[in-house]
This record gives sequence, structure tokens and C-alpha cells, in this order.
Amino acid sequence: MRFLLPLMSVLSLAGANFLRHNMPGWSPSYNSSTYYWGCGTNTTAARSDCEHALNIAIHSPRLVKIQKNQSIWSWFRSCKVTVATQENFDPVSGPIQTDEFRDIANWGFGSLCDLGMQRTYFTPQNHTWYAYVTEMAWKYGNNF
Repeated sequence: MRFLLPLMSVLSLAGANFLRHNMPGWSPSYNSSTYYWGCGTNTTAARSDCEHALNIAIHSPRLVKIQKNQSIWSWFRSCKVTVATQENFDPVSGPIQTDEFRDIANWGFGSLCDLGMQRTYFTPQNHTWYAYVTEMAWKYGNNF
């Protein structure tokens, strides 16, 4: 019993730190040195609309052909997915991988950010691109 109580205390502290929603979160299924996820303010977008908009973004040929300093959008009803690249984005040696994009988008939006009721963003550790899942009225560059 003396061993079990300290072990449970340490595990609960580690879990509480991971589950905080006010900071970028880390997925236990992804290497934390690879991606950041963040949650913003509550959104009026419907979860099902965002799932469909993410699906459109994932299957868009524009996602794999995006160049540096570009933004692309996909939307469905109340939800918009924005992908924006930075100056350091290299479409030749580091294009956005659609399968990985789908997995991290679904995890961040579906699990981390209050089950799709908050704006969600994710970016690789090197910050070459950002993806945002928001309501239709949100514009890239506005407060998140």
C-alpha cells in the first residue's frame, strides 16, 4: 500500500498536466517532438461539419501541392479548415503527408479540444505550416 499511493500520485500529476486544455497538448500516440496542438476559444461550428471539412482538406490535391507562404481553405456548412505555410516550408523535401495530416487533425480536433467545440490548431515542431479548424467567420491572422 505504501508503494501504491506514491505511484498513483505521480501518475495523476502526469495525467493532469497532459489533460490541461489551456496550453498546447501532446498526444500519447504521437512523438511530442513532432507536433504541437492547441485549443482556442469555443466555436459555433458543428462537429459533423468539421469532420466533413477535414475530409475535404485531406483529399484535396491542393494540400500536397501547396507552396511556401500560401493558404488554402476547405469548408463545409459551419466549419472551415485553413492550412497556411510559412517562409521555411519546403514543398520538395517536406510536403504535407495526407495520412499523417488526417491522423493529427482528427486527434487534435476530436480528442484534445473539448470534442470539437473549440477552435483547434496544429503544427509540426519546425513550424513550417499551420492548420486551423474553426467556424466559417474566422479569418487567418485573427485572434485564435
